[in-house]
Amino acid sequence: MAHLATPLPSEPSTWTRWGPGGKGLRDTVRGMVWESLGQPLAGDTAYAMVYCGNGIIVGGTAAGDLVRSTDYGITWKNLGDIIVGANACGQFAYLGNGIVIATADDAAGAAIARSTDYGRTWAVVGYGPAGSSAWAWADITYCGNGIVLVGFTGLVMRSTDYGATFTYVTDFGVLTRGLAYCGNGVVIVHTHGHEYALRSTDYGISYSRITLPALTSNSWMDSVRYFGNGVVIIASNGDQIFRSTDYGMSWTLATTSGAASMNVNGVVYLGNGCGIFFKRRVGADFLTNRLVSTDWGVTWENPTQTVVVATWNGICAIGDDTVLAWSAAGSLFRGRFIGATPPESGTKDTSAFTTITANTTIAAGDRYAVYLVSNAASRNVKLPSATACAGRRYVVKRMGAGNVMVSRTGTNTIDGVTNTAVTARYDSMELQSTGSRWLVINEVD
Repeated sequence: MAHLATPLPSEPSTWTRWGPGGKGLRDTVRGMVWESLGQPLAGDTAYAMVYCGNGIIVGGTAAGDLVRSTDYGITWKNLGDIIVGANACGQFAYLGNGIVIATADDAAGAAIARSTDYGRTWAVVGYGPAGSSAWAWADITYCGNGIVLVGFTGLVMRSTDYGATFTYVTDFGVLTRGLAYCGNGVVIVHTHGHEYALRSTDYGISYSRITLPALTSNSWMDSVRYFGNGVVIIASNGDQIFRSTDYGMSWTLATTSGAASMNVNGVVYLGNGCGIFFKRRVGADFLTNRLVSTDWGVTWENPTQTVVVATWNGICAIGDDTVLAWSAAGSLFRGRFIGATPPESGTKDTSAFTTITANTTIAAGDRYAVYLVSNAASRNVKLPSATACAGRRYVVKRMGAGNVMVSRTGTNTIDGVTNTAVTARYDSMELQSTGSRWLVINEVD
């Protein structure tokens, strides 16, 4: 996925800086921190969006209009119909080098449109089968090397020239709602109303069925995403989230903690093992929560902060930990993830530095904190379990005359031993958890 080339242009007033020197921004509440960006299109609704790098986001509305932002979603322009006569936009995919592929319905049917200038101008390059829809049952995935797959109501179109031309591949005979490229030629397709998914190992040319555990024949599978490292996530209604760690060959049912009977409205991967499962309550007209994962989709739980809106339409990751979500009412929200964060992040916001004068066990919830040990006598700083805080870093700095011992919790080791020490005044030690042990990654004498 794409990463932010520069910081976002604004910082929510409720955020505070964390870490030595204020290296980043995080909120103190686990989950997502959201801010409203208002209704930049005067109530119009973006149905789908894609991030193209360098702050450029391209999206389409239910009315067929093309919308575009060049400042990470702060301001938007409505450029009118993506193609002449368009009445609905569907999905988007960015291929690099300014090339964007989109689906849109027009008078002739479900069209495939292509832009080579980051979404400013478009041309129709193909059509789906008669009766297909560009938005209800469609998706796009880019497989690299110019190979693009577009799904229309179970039929797959394929391009090998960066979307300039498309040819028919296959008709699955079942409704499909999502495509995901997982690397090494592997493509996963999820179906609607069936207890199986589909898998290709030849860049989308041929497919075989995959059985998913505990999935009933009437379940909806509304999103499939590749998380990296062989991890694939498929989300269905009823809070069923299926996870594979072998590029879709075998699957398990992930652990979820949330209200039942939810329709999926998208899964977004934000990098560093963090993902969001957007949900819409069945039989109600508001979204009350969503599920988040910080461990590559092993477990999913309710975040502590929620945004109540009509329902989500456009959902777009715009960099590690950051997502845009457009509501059906036309309101735009920007959320940033502050759960289990990557190594260079944390949530100890009350103070970048903590002074301690007694033996101290670091709390499992403290992330990237600097502990200043100021005491004349020897003191012990005990690390939390490495298995409970993969990726976290702590800095221990000796400020006084007393020796500072850094010790483990449980059976985790520190560079292969049970403890280590900061032996001179004003020396410091930085340690990081691998998820199974602690490593000393930096010492300053």
